[in-house]
Amino acid sequence: MPFIVDFLIKISLGFGITCLFYQLVLRRLTFYTWNRLYLLGYTLFCFFLPFIDITPVLQKNAVESNIAIQFVPALQSIGIADKPLQSVLSSAATVWPAQNWILLFIITGSSILFIRLLIQLISLSAILRKARLISDKDIKLYQVDKQIVPFSFGRSIFINSALHNEKDTEEIIRHEFVHVKQKHSIDILWGELLCVLNWYNPFVWWLRHAIRQNLEFIADNEVLKKGTDKKEYQYLLLKVLGNNRFAVASPFNFYSLKKRIAMMNKIKSTKVHLLKFLFALPLMAVAILSFRSIGNNTAGADTFILAGILFDVATDKPLAGAQIRESNSGVEVKIDAKGYYVLKIPFTNKKEELKLDLICSKNGYEQRDWSMTSSFSSHSKKVSISLIGLVNTRDVERGIRPMLSSSSSNRWQNEKSSSANYLMVMQKFDMYLFGKRIDALIDRSSKAVWIIDGIPYAIGNGSKAWFNKAEVESSPECKVWFDGKIMTIGEANRSINRFDLKGVGAMPGSEAKRILGIDCNVLVLFRDSLPPTLRSANGLPADNKMPVNNVNAVIRKPQINAHSAALDNKKETILIIADSMNWDSRKQELRFKGNVTGNFISPGKDTMKVAASGLYLNIHDTNCILLNGSPVEDAKEYRFNPGQKFRLINVSPAQAVKKYGNKAGKGAVEIQALVM
Repeated sequence: MPFIVDFLIKISLGFGITCLFYQLVLRRLTFYTWNRLYLLGYTLFCFFLPFIDITPVLQKNAVESNIAIQFVPALQSIGIADKPLQSVLSSAATVWPAQNWILLFIITGSSILFIRLLIQLISLSAILRKARLISDKDIKLYQVDKQIVPFSFGRSIFINSALHNEKDTEEIIRHEFVHVKQKHSIDILWGELLCVLNWYNPFVWWLRHAIRQNLEFIADNEVLKKGTDKKEYQYLLLKVLGNNRFAVASPFNFYSLKKRIAMMNKIKSTKVHLLKFLFALPLMAVAILSFRSIGNNTAGADTFILAGILFDVATDKPLAGAQIRESNSGVEVKIDAKGYYVLKIPFTNKKEELKLDLICSKNGYEQRDWSMTSSFSSHSKKVSISLIGLVNTRDVERGIRPMLSSSSSNRWQNEKSSSANYLMVMQKFDMYLFGKRIDALIDRSSKAVWIIDGIPYAIGNGSKAWFNKAEVESSPECKVWFDGKIMTIGEANRSINRFDLKGVGAMPGSEAKRILGIDCNVLVLFRDSLPPTLRSANGLPADNKMPVNNVNAVIRKPQINAHSAALDNKKETILIIADSMNWDSRKQELRFKGNVTGNFISPGKDTMKVAASGLYLNIHDTNCILLNGSPVEDAKEYRFNPGQKFRLINVSPAQAVKKYGNKAGKGAVEIQALVM
């Protein structure tokens, strides 16, 4: 959550508790000095309340799951400080972040009230300049030749003695002397400052009224203690009623006369009622407990680093000054002049998965929300490099789409090596730009195989596959498999039009030797038949014909392919990148669409990388298909951010029943949307 919103919610809750407790419990007590200390102390404490985080203490003592702790709802769990509020704010932040508008609104109101306070002080100063000093002993007594209500401020008392007889003047001065002696002007100014800083909060105005009213109770009580007749004093209050008073001073009759007279006639509270002041402490403790962090944003947590470049998809230029926020943790940064960003996201998820909700916004660009799941092993560095491309609002109508490309990194250095980390991210960005230039280069060419910087590339109709440098170094020679035939790269380019292909793949030499009997890297091109590794377990093609725009694979009992590893330990069997997904229970087909790429895994090795415009997986013997832990709805089209990465995992019947109940008696297939 943005800090300003979080701060406002917490401080408002603190003021609300302080105000309601005073009004309901303390206001009727005659412990006026204690009430004064309560009002000053707790209103000051409210400013520190948002910065108190009790989460580390709860974690250290392992009491987070205690029944008494759980009985107090955390603000995040009831939606006050969780994602729903963030989503509302972020939806209004397309041009300018919502927290900036909130801050501007508050500052504007505070500025108006601050100017009002200055005007009041200037008016008081003008009265002081025109007043005549009568006495300057313990206090300064001024004669004001105007129709005013007697008041005091600081060490000064202002009165028009011509409006009162000698006895009344003495009582008035005695009353105002209490204000001066006990420095009540500090309380008055504090109440005004509370309203300047928190004018939007009705509880603060109520507290301001309570502070001033209690000061009058104190002064009245002290005057009566000196032996003044109660009835005569009350009649005096009636006589000095007037309209010309000063808001920053302590006027003689500023507040409800009826209430003041009632408190004078009230029986003194017994000392046992002092215990009521202690009840405010557990209330504040409950408030602090409700501010505890839940989920990922906890102290002492591990840190996941998400770094990358934010850029314009159309121009490939970095976008400076944009905002990027991870909503679940509230972590937010401003993109620097190079388009570079680093998000440090705390988490305590022991399942080694982290759900991320990114919001990217910049003036003039279409705001994007990205939902991802980051998965990593316990020994790996929890770092992801993400290149994020936004689309200018002018380019949206041209069909240009935003993009997100993410990959894990084990080369991230500590804080002292920030420059090295930036260079590493830029290398990723340069690789993206290089790939984009390749796409532009081959855009109109029908050639199916290219050699670029020594790397063989298989280019299909909207798909491509290639080997990494290590695979090329281990097997420099490369051949082409096309619809069951082995040929050289030259022969392939002379006889194959890439626009006729339904998909391409890259088979490393070790797998090519095992599957095809060829001791070299093999680029796989297919048009009318299935690629080698997508055949059924008996080695025969699952289908002699290649369906248009699709690759078929077989999943049995419920296995994702013939080379599937043991699944109780959750080894990956298929990694897929696609734009959308749907499940057809009648045909028992799981369909991925878009520019699809897939990695079919054998135990400990990559079997083959597949690229096509669609991928159908036939799943047999189970309808227990889950996406990020939730059952997949039949015939529903699930749309994702372009280039979303998925991991498909088989779960054995025994493990599936433990996790999902008897409905998974024949096993389950888990689909995880993730960023690696």
